[in-house]
Amino acid sequence: MATAKKKPEPKPNENLTLWNAVCITDPAYTKKADTRGGFTSINATWQAWQATELWGPYGKAWGMRNIHYDFIGPDDHPAGIYILAEFFCPVTTFAIGADMPYKPNDDCFKKLLTDATTKALSKLGFSADVFFGMYDDNRYVQAAAQTYSDHRAAQGTGTPPPAEPPPPPDPPPPEAVTDPIRAVCERLATEDKDLVKAWSLEPLKTRKAAFKAIRDLVDVVINETMPDGWDDGVDIYKATRQRMNSVIDERHPG
Repeated sequence: MATAKKKPEPKPNENLTLWNAVCITDPAYTKKADTRGGFTSINATWQAWQATELWGPYGKAWGMRNIHYDFIGPDDHPAGIYILAEFFCPVTTFAIGADMPYKPNDDCFKKLLTDATTKALSKLGFSADVFFGMYDDNRYVQAAAQTYSDHRAAQGTGTPPPAEPPPPPDPPPPEAVTDPIRAVCERLATEDKDLVKAWSLEPLKTRKAAFKAIRDLVDVVINETMPDGWDDGVDIYKATRQRMNSVIDERHPG
């Protein structure tokens, strides 16, 4: 009697070895973000831990290089900022980019580098379940902790470091401190060009150069007129304009 042949088991796809090793996300290192219509944010330090576990230290075995930043829009009032870089690791190298709206004192450079690194890792399969939208399914999220634990065990790897809440972000500068300063500089550079030119004693051929010189003076005026902190009752435009006129008068007494 002939024996039925055993059906051969399918061979694992070696092209997906890395992807399958990193595609499941530990929910302890995620949080819901309410911006951009809502999405799941992944802890960047945890992702770096994953990559370091696989390949070795950041910057030596993997990371970003040939990094280039530039602004989008005029230099004195950019609307955005972007990064272009090269991601490298033991298995591949490729270009990556990202952009975001520009806000002064908002760690834009650091955020862009983090965003670009996450985008690069996602192309290799890191946290693919999040990018596939599986974290939008409450049933998946509820089972995600056990799913991740089982996944780690199947990969023969240990447990990641305990999740700790990230430190609170630095508070943004008060609106009264940032917007009025820019408004004063814009107004002087636009409405008082001759006064700015006479005060500066420099060609200031470009609006960018004039804006920078004005900004430095506005900072000085603020420090002198508001020693105890920002005061909404002080007209910084008027005070700065008076300072310029006083300097010009001192040069030409009588």
